[in-house]
Amino acid sequence: MNKASTLTGGVAKRIAELIDDAGGLRALARRAGLPPSALSQYLPRAKGRVSKPGSETLARIARAADVRLDWLLFGSLPKRNTLETPPPLDESALIQVPRLELRAAAGAGADVNLEEPIEWLAFRADWVRRRLRVPSSSLRLITAMGSSMRPRIEDGDLLMVTTAEPKFKDQAIHVVRRDNQLLVKRVRRERDGFLLISENPSSETQFVRASEIEIVGRVLWRAGRL
Repeated sequence: MNKASTLTGGVAKRIAELIDDAGGLRALARRAGLPPSALSQYLPRAKGRVSKPGSETLARIARAADVRLDWLLFGSLPKRNTLETPPPLDESALIQVPRLELRAAAGAGADVNLEEPIEWLAFRADWVRRRLRVPSSSLRLITAMGSSMRPRIEDGDLLMVTTAEPKFKDQAIHVVRRDNQLLVKRVRRERDGFLLISENPSSETQFVRASEIEIVGRVLWRAGRL
């Protein structure tokens, strides 16, 4: 394989990486102002020669993906420019997730408060799509209380919860409602019900029948102070 073919193959792999980062070929093509069919010509192929993008096309792809042209061409690090001030972000690339006045206990039970949003926090739509892989409309932010889920979840941590179906995933961390109280626990299915498991070894594991709890949602992400 000659040097030019090797270079083109490397560019093709990096364009494929950028497509994955952007959430799909159409998303990157739209940002770059290119037809999806044109962008697909520059991707790695099992057979046949990969098309070589022109310099203007490469520059458009690099700008659209916010990467350095040197990285796109040669794989030279860093991938992105290091800036003290990040570039302005298009608001259409953000989603707004409601934070509720709810505190889910990671210890003793907590009363359910009003479920009206008290604020909205913005997250990158492509991050939600790639990392969380649930409908953005299903996301809610609530606050954890107590110590029973330490060290994974600390008192006061912000939890992002999805209410999308199916709400239950065996062995995952969930928010459950029991006796009109919210709890954060790792939930394991048992023959006649569920085990509510605490991460903190000093806290008890509880068995509950399926009729005694409601699965409110699954915890996907947490944020808290170090």
